[in-house]
Parts: sequence; structure tokens; C-alpha cells
Amino acid sequence: RVLPIPDGTGSISLGTSFINDGESAPQRRIINGEITGSKDKTFLYDLNIEVKSFRVTVEGQQSIVINDKYIARNPLAVTYIQSAPSGARITIDDIVGDAWEGDNVNRKTKIDIDRFDVFKQ
Repeated sequence: RVLPIPDGTGSISLGTSFINDGESAPQRRIINGEITGSKDKTFLYDLNIEVKSFRVTVEGQQSIVINDKYIARNPLAVTYIQSAPSGARITIDDIVGDAWEGDNVNRKTKIDIDRFDVFKQ
């Protein structure tokens, strides 16, 4: 590969469905989903991405750094989302992950993943 790896695209994975930038979702789906990154559509190589940490900001609350890929594992973030009104913006940013090509897990490299906003229904 001669191309550098571009930033990934952030979303919340719910198994076979995703909550993408600008979409609304019920709080349980936001809380229990996995923060994920996917490769840029212009990047032609087989790329795997695993999120290691991110920052979540619920509208009107302080930001929280989570060293995991699940909001559900941080009780304060869960409380902020549960107490937020319908329509509240939830920003996921400073997303950092590891990326590797194909099955070559031993050659991971750090990748930044673009921030995204979702809205509580």
C-alpha cells in the first residue's frame, strides 16, 4: 500500500444497523451501541478499525473521556444521556482507534476517526 490511511468515519453500531452523523435515535440505542469507525469510501484496501477511546458531550453537560468503545460502561455519561431532553445533541469526538489491513492484526497503526453528532429521540 502506498496511500496513507485517511481518517475513519464515526458512527454507533447496533450489530447490523448504524446510527450515523446527524441521525436521531432512542437513548437505549445510543447508550448500548458500540462506537465504531469505518474506512473512508475512497480507501481501496481492506481495513479493520477498533475504537480505543473517545469523548462524549451531551448538550448542556461537561465532556467525558471514555477509554472504551461503549458509552454504557461509563455511569456518568449514561446519566447525562438519560437526563437529557428529547432532541438533545450528543457529540462523539476525539475518537482514537487502531487500524490494520486484512488479517494482519500484528501491524496495527493509530487512526483518528471523524467526530459525529446524534440526537436523542
